[in-house]
Amino acid sequence: MISYSFRDKQKAEQLKKFLSDKGHKVSMMEKQKEIPKIKDKFILETKPSKMTKGIETCTFIACISESYNIDDFCRNEIGVALDLERTILFAFIDPNYVAQGWIDHIIGSDSYNCPWKDDNLITEEAEKIHNIISNSNQGLSG
Repeated sequence: MISYSFRDKQKAEQLKKFLSDKGHKVSMMEKQKEIPKIKDKFILETKPSKMTKGIETCTFIACISESYNIDDFCRNEIGVALDLERTILFAFIDPNYVAQGWIDHIIGSDSYNCPWKDDNLITEEAEKIHNIISNSNQGLSG
């Protein structure tokens, strides 16, 4: 599953196409969704949502950017992936972005790469993501 801020949708779609062309079944949210909040806290669902079901059995790619950092839905998605102990790959949208706040805390010392230069996907960097997924027991779609 590819998680991204809708401001970065074009780049997420480039990565999805690359991975699909490599034979992976890739899922990603096609429409922007809002999550209900009460007093700045997310409402926990009593039954699994489509998002949760999709994350349960896949490798999770987080397309990290400044807009991802401020997007409540992205924060919720990655939180579900962490709760479900999924493999998380961090793909930075902008090579100059410095992770801050909750994203920095989540990434910690985990490795990440930046498969884009300007608005173009760098094949060699995207290939690294493909290889990690291929060598894992998890796909990209639930």
